[in-house]
Amino acid sequence: MALVTSRMELACLFIFIAAVLDFLDGMVARLLNVSSPLGKQLDSLADCVTFGVVPSFLAMKMLDAAIQPETFLEKWILVLPFMMALAGAWRLARFNIDESQSKYFKGLPIPANGILWIAIVMLYGRSLGTSDQPEGIEYIVIITSILSSLIMVSKLKLLNFKISSLAWKGNETRFVLLGLCAIAIIAAIILKSPFTAIPAVLLLYIVVSLLHYYKFYKDELQSGN
Repeated sequence: MALVTSRMELACLFIFIAAVLDFLDGMVARLLNVSSPLGKQLDSLADCVTFGVVPSFLAMKMLDAAIQPETFLEKWILVLPFMMALAGAWRLARFNIDESQSKYFKGLPIPANGILWIAIVMLYGRSLGTSDQPEGIEYIVIITSILSSLIMVSKLKLLNFKISSLAWKGNETRFVLLGLCAIAIIAAIILKSPFTAIPAVLLLYIVVSLLHYYKFYKDELQSGN
C-alpha cells in the first residue's frame, strides 16, 4: 500500500521492520532447533518480495521522478531496477539448495539489498523532482541496481554471523568488522548524515569478507568447497 500511494519513506520503514524480524526469526529457529522445508520456502518467498521486489519498485519510482520519462527508451529504463528482484530470487533459490552456505554466504544476502535502498531513498528521495535534486541521481540508481544484482548472484564468499561461540579465537575477522562498522556509524551520526552509514557498512562488509576469504584465510575457502 505504501508503494501504491508513493509513500516511499513508509515503505522503507516496513523494509526495516521486516529485516529485524527476518534476523529474529532465524535466530529463534536456531535456538529452538526447529525448521521445516515448507517454512524455509515461505521465508525465502517473503524475503524475495520484501528485499527484492519492493526495492525494485522504490528504485523505479526514483528513476521515474528523476528522469520524468517521455521517450520509449526512457520508459524502458524504468524496468531496469527489477533485475534486483530476479537476482534476489536466484540467490535465494541457490541458498536453499547449497549446504556449503552454512559456513559463509555466496553473494550478497538479499536483506542487505533492501537495507541499502532504505539509505538511498532516505538520502535522495525527498529531493527528487525538485530544484534540490542531485545531479546524476538517475545514474546512481541505475548503477546501484546493476551492482547490487551482480553481487547477489555472484559466488563471492562473504562472512556470515552464524557463530558457535563469542570467543575471539575463530571470530577475529567478525569482531574487527563489527568494530569498523561501529566507527562508520558513529562517524555518520557525528556528521549528521546517519543514513550514509548503511552503504559504508555494506562496503566494509564486502571488503573485509573478501580480504578474509581470499587473502588471509584461504584455507577456510578451500575447506568450504
